[in-house]
Amino acid sequence: MIFALGSAADPTFLHLLPVLRRSEPVIVLDAVQLFLEGGYVIGDGQASNPHLRLKGTSYEIEAGDAFWLRMPGLREGAPDTVTGHDLDRFQAGLSRAFTQSPWRVVNPPFAEPSNFSKAAHLVAMAASSGLSCPKTLLTNSPDDAEAFVDQLGGEVIYKGASSQKTWARVWEPGDDWGRLHRIVDTPVLFQELVRGPDVRVHTAGSGVHAEMIESEDVDYRISSRNRYSQTICPPEIHDACLRLSSVVSAPLMGIDFKIAEDGRWVFLEANSMPCFQGYDVRAGGRISADVVTYLRGLGTF
Repeated sequence: MIFALGSAADPTFLHLLPVLRRSEPVIVLDAVQLFLEGGYVIGDGQASNPHLRLKGTSYEIEAGDAFWLRMPGLREGAPDTVTGHDLDRFQAGLSRAFTQSPWRVVNPPFAEPSNFSKAAHLVAMAASSGLSCPKTLLTNSPDDAEAFVDQLGGEVIYKGASSQKTWARVWEPGDDWGRLHRIVDTPVLFQELVRGPDVRVHTAGSGVHAEMIESEDVDYRISSRNRYSQTICPPEIHDACLRLSSVVSAPLMGIDFKIAEDGRWVFLEANSMPCFQGYDVRAGGRISADVVTYLRGLGTF
């Protein structure tokens, strides 16, 4: 049996459901409803009767079952602060339980903790996979930031350093020198600007799917004028992406690269909870098909 546990407000969670339903029976549960009207017994897989319970119905979890699990920001929309804190605790407890569980889970929520900090994440990911990354500085010191920008001749991008979604911006000398003093209150990630097309690689079980994005903007996610094309990773990048997925115990990952002017694939970051539906549509559904193959126990990573 495959369980799908997530949020009805999350389009990525919803995107996989029709593909799952075509393969075998699926039990779909909303995580907020589980918080409001249910509960769970999971533990580390040693509980005598692991189950999820919702509105008086108990769903027993058996050996060989699998979970499509996405729980981003359950507290969003909470009616008050107390409920928001309760949702945080509920989500943390459920995430710990699924990270420690023996079942197939896409993805174990706490398996890759460096994702909570972009700088730590970049270093950990590159070190574990043997990928090269751009020169990087995380700082709240205007003097250190100024020296870094000067060292690279102003060829720099910058973005927020937390796990929250942030947009990359190119360093603009006319405006950004005057704003540099503001980073004292919030660390910023400065990075060498790598010119060239972007590539988003998705690992899904043992599958590797790559798409090249050519954009006029440094952060292609904000542009509506991008050009997309399916591409193939060089063998060493293909293997490194699968190795990275295995090291962090995340069967589904979105991994970002730049192809530099000299042909090098430069690793930018990796996301263990990617919003992959747009890429999947352009790939003809091959990413979601590989996720389902893994959940059915027919693939490895």
